[in-house]
Amino acid sequence: MLAVLEKTPLLDTWLYLGKQARVPVRLVAIPVPDKVANERRRKLLKNKNRDRRLNPGKEQLALCGWEIFVTNVTEIVWTIQDVSNAYGLRWRIEIIFKAWKSHFNITEFTDGSKDYVQILIYARLIFITLFQVTFVRFDKWVDHNAPGTHLSLLKFVPFFALLLIMAFGSAIVNSHMLMNQILKHCVYEPRTKRITYGYLKQSLLS
Repeated sequence: MLAVLEKTPLLDTWLYLGKQARVPVRLVAIPVPDKVANERRRKLLKNKNRDRRLNPGKEQLALCGWEIFVTNVTEIVWTIQDVSNAYGLRWRIEIIFKAWKSHFNITEFTDGSKDYVQILIYARLIFITLFQVTFVRFDKWVDHNAPGTHLSLLKFVPFFALLLIMAFGSAIVNSHMLMNQILKHCVYEPRTKRITYGYLKQSLLS
């Protein structure tokens, strides 16, 4: 694998996986900047120092300089860069679960009967559904009213919890003030080293 990568600046080819099924897949390999590759190698060697059983070889260290993807999406549908962007969007799944676990405490339960636990699970699932609908609504509002600005899920989650407290504590919520607070506290900060989820999504949609 490494010998093939060293002969080309980019790799985009089809091959077969599996000894019996022989499934056709598209293999895409993209080189990463030296800074990223060196950081990956540093982490591997750091883990080696912690656990002597981990001993990365020359090939593994060399492969740190590449992003390697396996997909069945054709070149007509996705360019090489689209493949990389799509992987970035899939990482969103991990961010969603992190937000739920960190701020909604969906994995924490108190002692109680079976019925009590089931009620608690369903209540939290309903709450999460309500949150997701609200997030999509405000995400569209930010996208429409502040082009180039994107709503951050991890920032909006604690704000949403505070928003519920405000809603229960007051019969009237100033919508203009609410939107200003969302734009101030719940959007991504400008980044130069890493592309945000909002830009990745916008890139694929366009």
